Amino acid sequence: MNFALIRKQAGVSLIEVLVCMFILAIGMIGGLGMSQAGQTGLDAGRRLSTAVGFVQAKMEEKVSMTYSDLVRGDLEGQEDLSGFVRTWKVLPDTPEARCLTIRVAVAWPDKAGRPHRMELVTVRSEGVVP
Repeated sequence: MNFALIRKQAGVSLIEVLVCMFILAIGMIGGLGMSQAGQTGLDAGRRLSTAVGFVQAKMEEKVSMTYSDLVRGDLEGQEDLSGFVRTWKVLPDTPEARCLTIRVAVAWPDKAGRPHRMELVTVRSEGVVP
């Protein structure tokens, strides 16, 4: 066994280990920040998907009704759906006679309190049967 070779192989010093741990800690902190940003994006996407579902459901309900039922029914309405406010409006004789415009909107605040809104609009004629 060559003792001279063993003596040349010094181990890792304590300073080198501390520097490596410091660099690893900085990387982990950066990864945590990215994780939080990703979670915020996922939450915003979930709320947007929920809003789209609320708007689409009410629009499909209104479009599936006959023209006469739409004109005789509730022309306006508003519902609170656990943080989302859904409104709808049926406008007879718009944009022309024997036509009507259906507007459905959903409004909601994000986590920071900023308002968001989504709206679907369609036009329906008296002769169209769903």
